[in-house]
Amino acid sequence: MLKDGILNIRVNKKIREEAEKALMLYGISLSEGVNMFLYQVIAHGGLPFALKPTEESLQAVQEMSEGHITQGSVDDFLQTT
Repeated sequence: MLKDGILNIRVNKKIREEAEKALMLYGISLSEGVNMFLYQVIAHGGLPFALKPTEESLQAVQEMSEGHITQGSVDDFLQTT
């Protein structure tokens, strides 16, 4: 398939270096690894792995469903993460 798009992303330098080392063991470049991941997202119709919610995220969902979450609390949360 023709690769005619460019994807610019910001990642933590250490994470990038560790990922490059891990992929290098299989002879795969970081670009090829990202492309493989994107193909898997398409093939699975979403993330190709399961996500496990944290206690904090479960509590946030509960609070949201009960109407306790406001825009201000979301903004406060985003500033602390």
